[in-house]
Formats: sequence, structure tokens, C-alpha cells
Amino acid sequence: MIVDDTDIMRDSLKETLIRAGYDVDAFSNAKEALYSFKTNLYSLVITDLKMPQMDGIEFMTELQKISSDTPILIITAYGT
Repeated sequence: MIVDDTDIMRDSLKETLIRAGYDVDAFSNAKEALYSFKTNLYSLVITDLKMPQMDGIEFMTELQKISSDTPILIITAYGT
């Protein structure tokens, strides 16, 4: 699962992982991704830190309530 509100980042990550042989679901916001996470099994979640509505930390907290075993990688383009 990839969650990033920036189209180019989300699409680039998705394409890279697909070329590497992975099945990927990509979402532009955490709320849609959270809904999918409740009904699908994901072996890894890659999420942006800064997103509108729900940031990466809030999203991670909600994911861990559902499955504490799923690895979560939080990324950001911000240097601070």
C-alpha cells in the first residue's frame, strides 16, 4: 500500500514497485487507504508524513490498532 497526496510521488513509487514484481494499491489520502486496510491484507504500508485530513503519524496509529504486525514506512519530502 502506498499513501501519498502528491500524484507524481505516489505514481512513481507505484510504478517502481510494480516493475519490481509487487502488487500495489495506491491512495491519495489516508482515509481511503484506512478503509481498504480494514478489508485487505498488506505486507507493507508506505505513507507520506504530511497529508491533509490525516497525517502519516495519525494514519500509522490507526493502522496499528487494526494490525500491529504490518510494517509501516513513513516518508517525507520535507527537510525539517
